[in-house]
Amino acid sequence: MNIGTVNQIIYHSTRDKNLKSGGAEAILQGIAGDGGLFVPSCFVNRSDLIGKSLPYHQLCKEILSTFFSELELGDAIEKAYRSFSVQSNAVINKVGDNFILELFHGPTCAFKDFALQVLPILIQKSKEKLGVCNKTLILTATSGDTGKAALEGFTDVKGIDIIVIYPMDGVSEMQKSQMLTHRGNNVLVLGIDGNFDDAQRAVKSAFLNRELKGKLSDSEVEFSSANSINIGRLIPQIAYYFFAYNELMRLREIEFGEKISFTVPTGNFGDILAGYYAKKMGLPIEQLVCASNENKVLKEFFETGIYDRRRALIKTDSPSMDIVISSNLERLLFHVLGDDSAVRFYMKSLDEQGYYELSEEHKKIFQSCGIIGGYCKRHQSHEQIKSVFEMQDYLMDTHTAVAWFVMQNFRGANKMVVLSTASPYKFSPSVCDALGIAYISEEDAMEKLHQKTGKEIPKPLSDVLGKDLIHRKEIHPNHLDCEIESFVKNKKFTIRVPATSANIGAGFDVIGAALNLYTKFEVSVFSLNKKNELDDIDLEIEGANEAWNNRNNLFYRAYEKTESIIQSGIIPKKMYIRIQSDIPMSRGLGSSSAFIVAGVMSAFELSGRNYSREDILQIATQIEGHPDNVAPAIYGGLRASMQKDEKAFSMPLSIHDDLSWIALVPKEQFSTQKAREVLPEKVSLQDAVFNISRTAMLIAAFQNRDYSMLKDVLDDRLHQNYRKDALAVISEIFERAKDLRGVYLSGAGSTVMILGEELEKIQSLFEDMDVKILDLKLDFVGAIVFSEKID
Repeated sequence: MNIGTVNQIIYHSTRDKNLKSGGAEAILQGIAGDGGLFVPSCFVNRSDLIGKSLPYHQLCKEILSTFFSELELGDAIEKAYRSFSVQSNAVINKVGDNFILELFHGPTCAFKDFALQVLPILIQKSKEKLGVCNKTLILTATSGDTGKAALEGFTDVKGIDIIVIYPMDGVSEMQKSQMLTHRGNNVLVLGIDGNFDDAQRAVKSAFLNRELKGKLSDSEVEFSSANSINIGRLIPQIAYYFFAYNELMRLREIEFGEKISFTVPTGNFGDILAGYYAKKMGLPIEQLVCASNENKVLKEFFETGIYDRRRALIKTDSPSMDIVISSNLERLLFHVLGDDSAVRFYMKSLDEQGYYELSEEHKKIFQSCGIIGGYCKRHQSHEQIKSVFEMQDYLMDTHTAVAWFVMQNFRGANKMVVLSTASPYKFSPSVCDALGIAYISEEDAMEKLHQKTGKEIPKPLSDVLGKDLIHRKEIHPNHLDCEIESFVKNKKFTIRVPATSANIGAGFDVIGAALNLYTKFEVSVFSLNKKNELDDIDLEIEGANEAWNNRNNLFYRAYEKTESIIQSGIIPKKMYIRIQSDIPMSRGLGSSSAFIVAGVMSAFELSGRNYSREDILQIATQIEGHPDNVAPAIYGGLRASMQKDEKAFSMPLSIHDDLSWIALVPKEQFSTQKAREVLPEKVSLQDAVFNISRTAMLIAAFQNRDYSMLKDVLDDRLHQNYRKDALAVISEIFERAKDLRGVYLSGAGSTVMILGEELEKIQSLFEDMDVKILDLKLDFVGAIVFSEKID
């Protein structure tokens, strides 16, 4: 195992000092092989950071570089924190004689964002450092906030999948909604029948399951964690303790070197442990106060030296603290006692007997660690919410209220900072209860709370309301291993591609539009690995044209072509494609472009790579031969396209959504080959100029919303005059439509489009013809992916 250079901090297990690792390895492993947690072998004094006016991201980078000096972080940390709603990332507020450090201005409105916007970077940098090519599977349990923060941080990160496990009845409705409505190509959220301790126990069991890890290894997948059991999750949290101190200095509330104290609402003990680490690094901290709710196992431990999990978990309205087994306490045990054999003994006793009691000698040692505990009951936290709002006009959530109450009993001569870990709007019903506000739903509680207090509802929370649930699966903790194995091997996603109408007035391969007819491709892949060849895929396609065999299907040909270009090597053993299409086949409405675009996107999806619409355009154009129909299928809207030096270019054309697009679809098909066969080899200069001038006017008409000249600007001398006589039905439609103001032949098929006319008028004019009349609108979304793992 790579131990690192002399300048690097070494990490070892809390249960065996000889089980050592470099920082990058510790981050990737998440948990030590013996079930212990990785801890740094030493702490570097960083008192040089005190009083410096560094931006938050730079302060965090300094901390991270101290612990993980082997990782090249560059400007990645700055980018990670750009999603926060305040420039300083964290905010200090003076409330009465004390201070509140607001840590909820990130994308999920909880303090977990500070670490979980950074952890994906640390994992990717660690993989690069160690040359790890295998996919990483993040497995994490959550008591509420970690889940959504982890999903937000890891969604669609290249080479990483994530499974989040939450207790079904142990999180707030907002926390649950945030997780269950989360979309991502690489995510799975599972409800678990049990509490957070059951979820965390299942995760640890999976990490130590050698048979499961062997199966994952066969699929070239390795475990890691986003819980604070991962040292890479814990270390970034040190930064906001330094930030709070520097802010108090900037505000001239304290002098350099003056000691301050922190009260921290605590569940899994990671947040307060980060404060202990900050103290070990030279930050002048007098005392750390561990605040618990009715699940007061930590408060009792710091008073008695007895840790006893043999109790029923109490469900409270501060659910992120509803924890009986606080994993990170094991790290504190090691740091304070300095004895891995003692930690090993105590953890074995906790596992087998449900409790441990420190020896008298160890109790004395613990009294000097600088951490004390207190707890708060539900009605007491509600009283704090109400009194602080009424007296100080400050609104706090239930977890902050627990800490605020506990802080009252430990105020000393030092300035006290209370960590506020979540927006009050994450727990709107409980905060409303505290303030005596009646409500009928989560949404109503948020609105009533806003009306009562005038405090702004964070957009990330208001945006969750009304979203469809994506993740619905609930499992027993004992079934987690099976779910993990299934998630790794099997994947399902749906790609929806709009119809297109190309060759709008200008001739072939110039202007195209996306319309609201769709083809959906439900793609299921099984046993994803890197060991197969494309020819070995067991391929089934349902709903495709019967004339196509599997390998000649345009979808698969596009998939195969894309894989040959990107060479991801991620090849499934079996691929099943179910196709549902509202787009008439071979009628000039982009059925072929839909298949091509979906095939290209599928290859990218399976590769696990980040990709853009530009990437899809280039490959789809290679397959189709021109971009005018694939470009609007990819991007949506009205597009102008061209090719230069084998590269496709496409730009949007401004158009308003007030123009009717009516398609007349004959039963007769008309292939692209036939459409091009009827065209002359040469055209006159006069005809070319005719079309160029009308193309320019067509674009101006769309942009200026002036449809009075549609009949003239859609006139054409390069293709429609030749093609409309190739089929009698097309000729008949054009003859009947000669007095209508906007008529053109769509794509290379038999469909005739009529713009800017009333549907009733068209229905009356063509009621005796055997044509399907479709009243359409422009699609401005383009091709999209809905991803999920197979149940």
